[in-house]
Amino acid sequence: MVNMGGEESIDLAIIDITMIEMDGLELVQRIRSNTKTADLPVLICTISRKKDHIIRAAQLGVKGFLVKPISPKLVLAKVDKILNG
Repeated sequence: MVNMGGEESIDLAIIDITMIEMDGLELVQRIRSNTKTADLPVLICTISRKKDHIIRAAQLGVKGFLVKPISPKLVLAKVDKILNG
């Protein structure tokens, strides 16, 4: 995160599909509906291999989808690819 005049700027969100109060795809939908974060790159991490999760993530513009277990090296490579092309 970068501090810009008292506000924080987020470069990338890494979200798990399984969460307590909502699932990760609902969180992505909320991110997309907020004008300040609508273009935020999102990387989904999950243990689920459900096709509907992958399809929904793609529909929401998720930049990456990693299935657990995930090595730190793979996460770093995916983050670098998303942020730096």
